[in-house]
Amino acid sequence: PGDRLGLLACNHLDYAIVTQGAAKAGVLLVPLNFRLAPRELAVVLQDAQVSLLVTESSLATLWQAALQEAGSTQLPVVLLEEATADEVAAAPAVADAWPGVRALADWLQDFPETPPELEVDPDSPCAIMYTSGTTGTPKGVLVPHRAYFRMYLGTAMETGLSRDDRYLMAVP
Repeated sequence: PGDRLGLLACNHLDYAIVTQGAAKAGVLLVPLNFRLAPRELAVVLQDAQVSLLVTESSLATLWQAALQEAGSTQLPVVLLEEATADEVAAAPAVADAWPGVRALADWLQDFPETPPELEVDPDSPCAIMYTSGTTGTPKGVLVPHRAYFRMYLGTAMETGLSRDDRYLMAVP
């Protein structure tokens, strides 16, 4: 609890697993914009004090450059792709520069399938969202769990969503 997990990804099914898992574990999610330049991304990584990066190999050039710029070459990296550890190790663009990179499926095996025995305070921070930085350096804004709950509840109420409906939310 309290650690910061950077999530740098395009639209991906496992995005939901990572975001909800982080919230349940009391880990602060730091969504990262894949459109940022490596230098801009490095500033956010340093400011947020990210201790784990979850990303995808298609963005390897970006995150490797950003982590080098941030001086975070030892930061653990987990890839969203459904790949085995051997397949990740066989991807030269990733494995050569980042030997400790792991696939999400392999990384999740290190954790129990049961929810953590942790009460998450609804007023505690859930995520650190960064401003666009139009007037200077982007600033981290703490977003509490309660804000996300209200956003989801409001969306369900406004759209009339029920338990049987499916909803597509395209992020980032």
